[in-house]
Amino acid sequence: MPLTDPETLYTRLTKRWRNQRGRWLCGDGQWPLGLALGVPTQQQARDHWSAVEAWISAWRRSPLAAWVEWQVRQWPGLGRQELPTRLLLAAPGEVASALGQADAWQRLTSRFSRLSTRWPILTERLAAEVDWLDAVDEEDLDRLIALLDWLDANPRSGLYPRQVPLAGMDTKWLEAHRGRVLRWWKVLHTEGGGDSDDIYQSTGLCPSPLMIPIKVLDQRLAARLGGVHLLHLERDALAAFDWQPEEVLIVENQQTGWALEPRQGTVAIFGLGMAIERLAGISWLAKARLTYWGDIDTHGFAILDRLRAHYPKAHSLLMDEATLEAHLALAVTERTPTRATLPRLTAEEGQVYQGLIAHHWGDRLRLEQERISWAWVREMWGEC
Repeated sequence: MPLTDPETLYTRLTKRWRNQRGRWLCGDGQWPLGLALGVPTQQQARDHWSAVEAWISAWRRSPLAAWVEWQVRQWPGLGRQELPTRLLLAAPGEVASALGQADAWQRLTSRFSRLSTRWPILTERLAAEVDWLDAVDEEDLDRLIALLDWLDANPRSGLYPRQVPLAGMDTKWLEAHRGRVLRWWKVLHTEGGGDSDDIYQSTGLCPSPLMIPIKVLDQRLAARLGGVHLLHLERDALAAFDWQPEEVLIVENQQTGWALEPRQGTVAIFGLGMAIERLAGISWLAKARLTYWGDIDTHGFAILDRLRAHYPKAHSLLMDEATLEAHLALAVTERTPTRATLPRLTAEEGQVYQGLIAHHWGDRLRLEQERISWAWVREMWGEC
C-alpha cells in the first residue's frame, strides 16, 4: 500500500531543497510544488485500516500539516474519513518554512539579490555555489566583494596581498579563498585576461617568490659560497650563479634532498613538483649531467616528461621497474593518477608508466621516493 509517511516526505523534500535551491534563487522551478502522499483505495483502507488510521494521525501531528491538502471520503463500513492527499507548497519560501529553513532562505535571497544586482553576470555562478553562499560569514562575504571591487579598480597593482588596503586582507585569507576569488574574477572578466588559472597572473597581484631549495654536495663548490651547503634562492638568483657543476640532481622530496651525502661535482635541487618549469632556461643546468629523481607514480613521470621539454638529455634515477618491485610492500595509493600521453619518456620509463596506468602492480600504485631503502639509493646512485 503506497502511503507516504511524513518522515519519508520530509527527507525527500530536504534533498530537493539542497539540490534545487540554487536554481530557485534564479527563478527556476514550477510552482506550486505538489507532492502526492499516496491516498489508499477503499479496499486498501478496509484491508489495512489500522495502518491507514496511523498514517492519517501521523500527518495530523506532522510539522508539515500546515501545507497538507485534505479530501473527504465516505466509505461504507468506515464512515466519513478525511484523508491527506498531497503536500502543496506555493513557492520556495514555503519549502524553506516547512523544513525549518526560513532564516536560511531569507539569508540566501538577501545575499543572492545583493550580489546578482551588483554583478548580474555572476547569477549562474552564485546558483552553483549556493552551499557556500548559505554558510559564509558575513565578514568574508564583505571582504570578497571589497577585494573584487578593488582588483577591478587596480587591475595591475603588482602588490602582495598583505599590501592591499582592505581590512582583514592578507595572504592567508587569499589562499583560503583563492579558488572562489579566481572563479568569480574569471566570470566577471571573460575578456582580457580572464582565462588564466593563476590567481596572481589573472588579478595582477604579486605572488610570493618561489624559493628553490639547493644542497651543494661538492665541497669545493660549497667553499666558493663560504662553506654554505644549504640554500634557498629565487629562480633568477639561481640562474645567475657563476659556476658549472658536473652533475645536477633534481629530487622531488625535500627530506630526501637534505639527506643526500657529499658527492664530487654535484648539486641537488629539490621540492619543485609541478613547478619544474621554473628551472627552464638556466645555462649551467643545460651543460651539466642532469638527473631527475621523482616518485614512482604517474605524476612523477609527468614531471620528468615536462623537464625534458626544456632539457631533453635529462636522465631519470630510481624510477625503474626493479626499484618499484623491490619496494612494493611500501607502496601507497595515488589519489588522482594522470593518463596523459608522455612522449618524452624512454622505452623503459614508458613501460613502467603504462604499467602504473594499467594497475599492473596494484590499484593506482605509488612509491614515494622517501620510502626507498637508503642502502638501495646509495647502491643505485653510486652506479650512475
